[in-house]
Amino acid sequence: MLIKNLRLQSKMNKEESEPFEPAMISEFPLPEIPNENRKKPTRKRQWKYWFGTFFGIFIIAIFAYFGMIYKVDNVAPQDKLAQIAGESVMKTAQLVNPSKDEKRYVSALIMGIDTRGVEFNGEEYVATKRSGTRKMDVIMQILYDRKTNKLTFISIPRDTSLPVTEECMHQEREDQKYINRIYDMAEKNNCPFSGVDAMEKYEYTEYFTNEVLRKHPYIRKEWCKNIIENPIRVEKQVIP
Repeated sequence: MLIKNLRLQSKMNKEESEPFEPAMISEFPLPEIPNENRKKPTRKRQWKYWFGTFFGIFIIAIFAYFGMIYKVDNVAPQDKLAQIAGESVMKTAQLVNPSKDEKRYVSALIMGIDTRGVEFNGEEYVATKRSGTRKMDVIMQILYDRKTNKLTFISIPRDTSLPVTEECMHQEREDQKYINRIYDMAEKNNCPFSGVDAMEKYEYTEYFTNEVLRKHPYIRKEWCKNIIENPIRVEKQVIP
């Protein structure tokens, strides 16, 4: 009996001497205890956040817009045309200058005029219903090289702005500073020159292309329609 008690006492002492190893905490994650003191985002805070975001984007857009306008307004007209039409077109227009060789080159202006409400009297388009119907929707200068038999087209955007210097062509509204209004302003204000003369003699087209104009053919919509419906043979030498 004494030996049995000694063995039991020895076993108990051994168990007490061994360190206690608890289960790994990582294997049994503790549940997250909600923090009652944490403040939930209110609608007022959310409104301030979104308002600040949109306001910042709006300010950036305003600065970008006015910066672009300042950059365009400080560019020379020739550079504007180069940006719109491309560098190759400007280089071609500068190399082919009809003023240097009038016998070799022919320069002509083609204007697509809005003829709704106007009549053609053989020389000019005259308004019959209301003014402002003679805006130019298409403005192209054509350079013809008799030696190489090649045509060079220079298209001027209708909303291109330019300074109007003639007193009779006063600018009543802001939209009248565009080149597509030159023809109509000269006709409507009874200037001593016609709308075609304003584009040709007063160098409004040359202001952009740096090329002198010498011809201005009239091409009516009905003529283009007849050509499309009744194809005709076009001679090689279209310009004498």
